[in-house]
Amino acid sequence: MGGKGSGRASGGSQFSTKDRDRAVAAGKKGQAALRKNKVEPLELGDLKDHEDARRWLEAVGQRVVKGQLDNRDAQAAVRCVSEWVKLEADRLTAVVVSELSADVKRLQRELSGTKPRKVKCGRPVST
Repeated sequence: MGGKGSGRASGGSQFSTKDRDRAVAAGKKGQAALRKNKVEPLELGDLKDHEDARRWLEAVGQRVVKGQLDNRDAQAAVRCVSEWVKLEADRLTAVVVSELSADVKRLQRELSGTKPRKVKCGRPVST
């Protein structure tokens, strides 16, 4: 897993453009809610990784405490981050499943030419 040509390091995805578009739309919706209440999207930056998600939630929380963001808009922004996290988890799961599937196929090919060994109680039987 994670070997040469692995999709994990490059961020390869099994998801369609539609899924990515949904995540982008969710991010824009959250930015719009914050912009309406004078929280500049530039302060938040992009929502591309888990560190960005943490930063967004921290910014929303600070503005709620300071009275700069009402609960409804804060909930919309938090929902946006939550949806992004779900989509990212799905994407990462698909990458891992794809890698594991490739590993299983490779191992099956490697083992297809070997002669099966007799095993008794988890130990090979000498022949």
